[in-house]
Amino acid sequence: MAQAHSVLNFLFAHVRIKAGYDGSGNSESGEVHLVPLRILLVDDHDVMRGGLRSLLESRPGWEVCGEAVNSADAVEKARALRPDVVVLDISMPGSSGLEAVPLIRKDTPSAEVLILSRYEEREMRLKALEAGARAYVSKTQGLARELLSAIDGIVRERTAF
Repeated sequence: MAQAHSVLNFLFAHVRIKAGYDGSGNSESGEVHLVPLRILLVDDHDVMRGGLRSLLESRPGWEVCGEAVNSADAVEKARALRPDVVVLDISMPGSSGLEAVPLIRKDTPSAEVLILSRYEEREMRLKALEAGARAYVSKTQGLARELLSAIDGIVRERTAF
């Protein structure tokens, strides 16, 4: 019973209604359409992006809407794809993921940014928070659990540092 309650809470936290919903339970077509949580993955390593995609798409109601390999690509794809969450590596060739955060937040204010990093120092977490990120997850043992938990927290409007 507790597990069923947890699953229902999870699903309700991730349900959004497509445009056209008038709040009365009816949409223009007379149907309510559930919209998945859209996630943009940004990492310069193909293997990491592939693993993250598999992990995130294993969750019901979540979809990876795109991938980017650097900060400039991340800003452009966030603008074009309008994701709900951007999972952004902090260390990439060219500019830092931290430099992309304010640009993504400015161009796509509805997108929440989660920083992925191999750095665990408090200073890096503070820089990510100051840049506008909503969560910071270290690429250490337990990455899968921490990442899923952080995205759940973002959806529930909590900050995860």
